[in-house]
Order: sequence, then C-alpha cells, then structure tokens
Amino acid sequence: MGWFTLLPVFYAELGRETAASAGFIANIYFWNEISYFSPEKLDKALLHIWSLSVEEQFYLAWPLLLYALHKWRIDLLRALIAVAAVSYVYCLYLTFVDPSVAFYSPLSRCWELAAGGIVATAVARGFVPRAANALSILGAVLMIGGLYLAAENVLFPGLGAVGPVVGTCLVILAGPHASFNRLLSVKPAVWVGLISYPLYLWHWPILSFSFFENALVLPRGIVRVPLMLLAVVLAALTYILVEKPMRRLNPLILIGGMAGLLGIGLAVAADGVPGRSVTGQAGKRLVADYSQILTQDGRTIYRPECGFLDEESLTQRRSIEPGCVAAGERGTHLLWGDSHAQAISSGLRAQLAPGIALAQVATIGCHPGLPHAASRFENPFERACRRNNEAALEAIKRLRPDIVFLAQATQHERTDWDTLAQHLLSLGAKRVVLIGPVPQWRPSLPAVAARSGSPIPERISTGLDPQVTATDTLLRQRQFRHLTYISLIEGLCTPQPCLASAGNQLLVVDYGHLSRGGARLAAGIVKKKVEESAD
Repeated sequence: MGWFTLLPVFYAELGRETAASAGFIANIYFWNEISYFSPEKLDKALLHIWSLSVEEQFYLAWPLLLYALHKWRIDLLRALIAVAAVSYVYCLYLTFVDPSVAFYSPLSRCWELAAGGIVATAVARGFVPRAANALSILGAVLMIGGLYLAAENVLFPGLGAVGPVVGTCLVILAGPHASFNRLLSVKPAVWVGLISYPLYLWHWPILSFSFFENALVLPRGIVRVPLMLLAVVLAALTYILVEKPMRRLNPLILIGGMAGLLGIGLAVAADGVPGRSVTGQAGKRLVADYSQILTQDGRTIYRPECGFLDEESLTQRRSIEPGCVAAGERGTHLLWGDSHAQAISSGLRAQLAPGIALAQVATIGCHPGLPHAASRFENPFERACRRNNEAALEAIKRLRPDIVFLAQATQHERTDWDTLAQHLLSLGAKRVVLIGPVPQWRPSLPAVAARSGSPIPERISTGLDPQVTATDTLLRQRQFRHLTYISLIEGLCTPQPCLASAGNQLLVVDYGHLSRGGARLAAGIVKKKVEESAD
C-alpha cells in the first residue's frame, strides 16, 4: 500500500517505522518523534506498534529477572510486587514531570505487564478468591471506568491506567466461574478474543491509509463503520491463514523474516524511493509540502521560545526567553495566547512602527485567562498553561503595553473576556484587543485544496468548520465594554466564500495555523480595525 500510495516523505517515514518495529524499538522511535507541529498522528501507519515493542522488551528482560530471582532464592511474589511498585512510582512521577516519557518508556510501563506476573504467581500458589462474583464485577467496573479516564487523558498512564490494569487482574483472579467472567466465555466473546491480536494490527493502518487517500483526520460515522468492519474481516482471515499456520513455523524462519523486514525498512527509509509513479500526483505533493512548512514555521517564525511548552518534546519550560517580554524604545504591544497566537505573530511584528516592540507570551494549546490555583495533581501541560497566564499578567503589569492582543484557536465561549480585559486595564494595559479565530478547514486546507484541483485556490467554501464560524458570529453579537473584538472571519470571508490564499501561499498551513503570507494578511486586517476603532 505504501509503495502505491505514499509520497517519498511519508514512504520514508513508513520505512523508519517498519525498521523500528522489526527491531523492537518502535516505542523509542515514536518517543523521539513527538512534536506539537508534526502532522496528524494518523500519518504514522505503524504508530500502534509502539506498545508491542514495550511488550517485546519486557519479554526479553522478564525471563532473565525470573531466573535471577530463582538463582538467588528470593521469594518470587514479593520480588515481583516490589518490581511492579518501583515501576509504578516511576511512572507516576514521570506522568507529572514528562508524560511523553511516561507513556513510551518500558521502565514506566513495566508495572502493567508485571501485574500479570504477580497474578500468575498467585494463581500458581493456589490463590482462591473468597468473593469471586464481587471480584469479577469490581474488575469489570474498573476496566470500563478506565476507558473513560483514558479518553479524558486523566494523568495517563500514572493514574489513568490503574483501572484497566487492576480491573483485569481482579477479573482473572476471580476465575472462570465468576458472574462477569461467564459472559466472557460465550462463543462470540471468545471469537473476538481469538481475532483480537490481528484486529489490533489491522485497525490502525486502515485508518491511516484512509487518511492519506481521503485526507480524513478521524473517519467518523458512515466512514469509520465500514473501515472497522473491513478490519474485522481481515483480522479473521489473518487469524486463520497467517497466525495459526505461523505457530508451526521454525523460529529461525521467523527471525529471518524479521531481519528481512528490518533491512527493507532501512532501505525505504533512505529516500522514500522517489521514482515511483505516485510522486507525480500534485495533490499529494501539496499536502506533504505544507506538513513540512508547518513543522518548519512552528520552529522558527512562531517564536516557540516565548512559550512554556517545548514544541518538540512537549515538556514544560521553566521560563521563556527574556527577549520575549522586552520593552520597546517607543512603546510595547503584547501578544498573549496559544499556537494560533504564535501563528499570527510574524504578521503583527511586520506591522509595527519603528521602536515599537511586540512582546509575546504564547504557549501551544494554552488559552489566555486568569490563572487557576496551583494543584499538586497538575500535569505538565496544565502547569505550563498556568505559568503562561501568570507570566503574561506579570509582563502586562511591568510593561504597561499600549495594546494587549488576545488570540486562541477555539472555545472562546468559555471565557468572560470583558472581565479579563477589565483586569488587564487595571494592571496598566492601555487597550485590549481580542483577535477572533481564522477560518478553519477540516481536515486541513491543503487537503481541501488538493481535492479542488487548484494548488492555490483563491477562495474555498468546502470543508469549512461551521463551529468556528458560529463562534465568530456569537462574539460579533456581544457588546464588549472593555475590549475591541476583531473578526478575522468577517475580513477574510466577505464576500463569500472564504479566502484560501495569501499571495502565492495558502492562507493556513494545516487546518488553521496561518502561513507567513496568511499572518501578514490577517495582521493587516487587525491593524486596519484597530486604527478605525481608535478614531
């Protein structure tokens, strides 16, 4: 599929993923590939293999540990409980300090697999539950509740993974005759269990290739259902035709096959084999080019050094560069917000008169607002956002800027902007301007443009996110007393349809982050509206 459908930049990525997977280090590879401005996760066809690498690393180390414990005559159950406890404490610590490491590191995920070793040891020693039914029901509740916690990203994996792991252990310990466990023994459930491993292998690549072919960020509803039915069919065939026969193969053949995959992956990773026919497809080249532009601009003109989250590792910074909040000789403006504020920053800087500085406090994913109280259960993202808002208020109080620009991607309805603006004015800001959202396309403007047949269309109406337009309409209807609201959608979408180009560039480089030309165009609208409202 990659040979026939993927451009070299993505095919080379698939080669690296394949090599990392065959080498049992996919988790380490994806850990090093983390970036806020990297393309959508669905562009990584083998992303789901990261967890298999963690398991493979565990399977290599665990027998050695068991052998050592046996050799040294250390009580097995106590030792395994100690190993799991140390791993969990490390995982919990990393969840607060560096969630990415906590997610991918085998040392921080070892406790989840070690829990199975503890259960196996307890069962082997004759453990018999006293209340098997209650144990299995409690386990089921913990597993199902864990789905919600994982979806809400509740300090995962340090706290969010506890429910599924402990719940699974309780269900197993309850034995096959417990009430909930009898439901798991019916034939349809057993059949799902039989194909579960190939189903896991198939589901993500199917979603991934649908993303490449149709630019679907997250296939939903009528698109997702047939794709997942296809995954079930392929999983069943894989179980019958591949998995069962493979169990009888000589292990040396399997090792040779893995070595071959490793070599093929490394060969493809070199340049993505550019001579393939797919390279001539202009639409795919457009999407690939803008994914690279986003990464490049996110590291350069967006001024990431002015935020409290590192865009590469997604770890918290203790401070921002001093130059981010330096005063100008003749005055200062201040930009406060998230990555969408970062994206318009180059345009705002270009509009400034000589001697006027644009201070910037903008952290990816962080909306401007009054900071919440610190909590010991904050994850690094929450701490970074709190620090972002604290630093912005400190800078406003010290710089007393002529204008404070507020900007964010979405969810404007959740903020009481007038109250916030009134507070900023009391700190010394002379004026507060709320910059509305830019038009946003789903899944992305490059993808929509690629389907339109014109690489740089002047205007596009398809693919616009109606929720963003509704937010802008709501903000325009409000009567703000302490700030000026500037609608970029009104400026960019009048007349309809919305502008999609800024000179020889697309207006935005993904779904809504402004390109260099787009930032200049949007900043021109902001400057004109600011001047008009000042008259």
